[in-house]
Formats: sequence, structure tokens, C-alpha cells
Amino acid sequence: MNNNQLKKRLILSVLVCLLLAAATSCSLVSANAKTGTGLQTITILRKSNTKNGTLTTEISSFKVEVVSNAKSRNKGLSGRSELPAGHGMLFILDNSRENYFWMKEMNFSIDIILFDSRKRVTEIYENLPLCTVCPFIKLKKPVSYALEINSGEATKFGINAGDLFELTED
Repeated sequence: MNNNQLKKRLILSVLVCLLLAAATSCSLVSANAKTGTGLQTITILRKSNTKNGTLTTEISSFKVEVVSNAKSRNKGLSGRSELPAGHGMLFILDNSRENYFWMKEMNFSIDIILFDSRKRVTEIYENLPLCTVCPFIKLKKPVSYALEINSGEATKFGINAGDLFELTED
């Protein structure tokens, strides 16, 4: 076998490896983060230290659509007539850049709960109003997740900074 044949085989082998790696990576991403297909359950938890250890209490749970791609994040809940009680939309965000929310074409008010990379509540925007000229809401800190729920549900369930979430597939 001459040098040209060896080079061609080497290049072909590298390309096959890259394609396999890309296919594996794509399947892992789709398995770990659904993009608007089906519902998952997000459970908000509170951990408290007691003299006997840590006590974990379920605060609330919501059936959510999980959105992780730019098109789904940009659309969000816009244009929908309502959000059933106990439902929401969980946004998977890029915490390495500034993130914004926009109430454009919303037909109902919402609460937005922000979470850091450890899935802990860092901030809650409550009762965001409907608007005709809608400003962008620039988030104050980098966040990894945002949960949109019906207006008033954050208060109703007593969700606070420091609470955390778990996501389970239905």
C-alpha cells in the first residue's frame, strides 16, 4: 500500500469517527433535553437542616414543556390563549451570556422563576403584566433555567429563593 492510499484510509477513518461522535452527541442531547415534545414534571423542593440531618420537602410540582433550542425559546408561551393550572414551560438557557424575556403576544400574565446551574431558585419575577409595547426583561444574573407558570402560582405555592428543582420524565 502506498502513501496516498494510507492517507486516504486515515482520512476516511477520521471522518467515520467524527460522524459517530456527532451522532452519539446528538442522541445524548435529545435524550437529556426534550424540545417541546411531550410533558415532563418539575418538582420544586425545599431543603432544611435539622438536628437529625437534612429534610427535603416538596413545595409544588408542574407539568412542563421543556424548550432548549433558540426557536422554541423565542416563541415560548406567546400566542397561547391560556396555560392550564399546574402547567408551565421550562427554558434551558445559556448561562454564559445575557438572557432576556419578552411578553410579546402573551394573552395571560405569568410568573418567571429563575434557577442557577445547581437548579436553585435565584430570583422570581411575579405577575408580569400583558403589554402592547413590550420591553425586554434583562435578567440581572446569569441563569441556567427559567420556569414560566401562571401569574400568582409562585406566591400560592410559597416558592422562594434557595428552593431547588428536580425534573422527571412522564
